Amino acid sequence: MNKKEEKNSLNTDSESDRVKKEEKPSPELLDETKNYEKLNDSYLRLAAEFENYKKRIAKDQENIAISAISMFALNILPVIDSFDNALSQDPNSKNLKTLYDQLLTSLDAIEIIEVPGVGSSFDPNFHEAMEHTGDGINEQVIEVLRKGFIFREKLIRPALVKVNSE
Repeated sequence: MNKKEEKNSLNTDSESDRVKKEEKPSPELLDETKNYEKLNDSYLRLAAEFENYKKRIAKDQENIAISAISMFALNILPVIDSFDNALSQDPNSKNLKTLYDQLLTSLDAIEIIEVPGVGSSFDPNFHEAMEHTGDGINEQVIEVLRKGFIFREKLIRPALVKVNSE
């Protein structure tokens, strides 16, 4: 072998030794890898925790808004009852009818809707029966004594109704 070939074989040997050394990571590299994995895991858990926190806060804010609107509605519903009574005594009063319609339109704008009344099926989730006639299975609302209201599928006040079973 000439000197050049010996040098090449030495370089090849040293490269193979280097590859062997790289195959077996050093203890420091193992420690750094474990630290990285721990930090990455901690980061991912913290990110997930923060996302859950944001969702929980959004849900809490929505519940607070629903409660506030429900409380407002509960305080304004007696005014609607008074309008109903006034209109039943004087159905020709255009001023009263106009104000009453504006009030109902305002409630509708904030998603407060009236519970279905006369002609609808009796639903104990939305109606409170004050009087019941008949012995059949099919229960229908025949008269509304006091209107009920719903906000976003949540009952604010049940409707007081008379029910007839056929």
